[in-house]
Amino acid sequence: MKNNIIIKSLLVVIVVFIASIYLPQIYWKTFPYRYTLPRVYYSPIIEDILILKQVNGRGRIKDLNGKSYSMKEFESLVPQSNYSQLVYDGLLPDSVNGVEFDVPELRKNFFRVAIKPVKVFSFDLLLYPLIESAPDRPNLVYPDEFFTIKDRVKIINASLNEENEVFSTIFTDALKDNGFIFPPKKIFGNPTTRKPFDEGYFIVDNKNDLFHVKRVKDMPYCRKIELPEGTKIVYADVVEKSLQEFYGFFITEKNDLLLISYDDYKIINIPIKSYDYQNSNLNIVGDILYRTISVINDNKVSFFIFNREYERVTEYHDLVTHKSESTQGVLAAYLFPFTLSLSSEKSQFINFYFETTGFGFILFNIALSILFIVFLYLRKATFKDNYAFIALLLLTGIYGIVPIFLIRNFNQSNSGGV
Repeated sequence: MKNNIIIKSLLVVIVVFIASIYLPQIYWKTFPYRYTLPRVYYSPIIEDILILKQVNGRGRIKDLNGKSYSMKEFESLVPQSNYSQLVYDGLLPDSVNGVEFDVPELRKNFFRVAIKPVKVFSFDLLLYPLIESAPDRPNLVYPDEFFTIKDRVKIINASLNEENEVFSTIFTDALKDNGFIFPPKKIFGNPTTRKPFDEGYFIVDNKNDLFHVKRVKDMPYCRKIELPEGTKIVYADVVEKSLQEFYGFFITEKNDLLLISYDDYKIINIPIKSYDYQNSNLNIVGDILYRTISVINDNKVSFFIFNREYERVTEYHDLVTHKSESTQGVLAAYLFPFTLSLSSEKSQFINFYFETTGFGFILFNIALSILFIVFLYLRKATFKDNYAFIALLLLTGIYGIVPIFLIRNFNQSNSGGV
């Protein structure tokens, strides 16, 4: 009898666990929630923000005063972003605010960087390709040499499957000579040859100092970058583009956004608000005139406009309806007391991600329990032998229905207990 109770209890726990993973997934696939974020552009013509929003399925373009604009008007007012269409229409101005609008330069100056939590919480490579930054060919060549760093730099020749001890020694010595403390905490770079040039890697050592390392003519280039006191880099998006204005964007443990300028390694702190690298999405769009940085949180989106010297021009904030605030989300809060997931859109790691949705489920659980009591009454079952089932519904709600009817032992009078 005791073993029977233990087996049933384990079965209940397992089924509730599985149901809390898959039932919410089925629900959201059946009733998906979709929304479109506003897009914000700064017009150098009217020196104001233009906002593109979806209203009843149709796009609307307005400024901060509520004035509406057509698409053609918008394209003329934001020429730095719409130059392709303006060239096609023959309407591209020769210059704006003293800046010449040359199509190759407009293309060269346009870039887009997206930094999401899933990028921050991602897998580190076991081996990194050691790309030659100054090849004797017009394009980058994928190398035979790959490296890993622990208590020293170890460089492996992939073709021979053996360590290149000469390379390992000279790269290890180069890091040590610049004050690098092994082992490293983070390595950032673009391990691909599909880029115009290679800037190697930015490596955070064991003391949170930042180093720039690359291979130049089979010799190490190593430079320690002086960061503000107490700065801890948690993520870097290395930008290897023809513009060559900066090495990339760096995120700190305190949610600061830093830019490291090209060649002189100057640190520029870009002032943004409401950013949390563990939860926020960060988008950076650059053009020949401005830098637009958007911070997207669950129910708020913020846009910060900067000039090319990274001086703030203006900012715009808007509220968005979060999934939990939608009709589907409100209903889900009543249906599911909690959800479990083995994956998260904010991380590449498999784990148990537990999430609660408020206390609305209590009412639904009570209603389910009352319905179950009515069901027992109609079957003339013994209530005292089904208290465990009632308690299970009160605690787990819809998840408890599955194990209850899986066990299917609603005891009637004079029958054994659960």
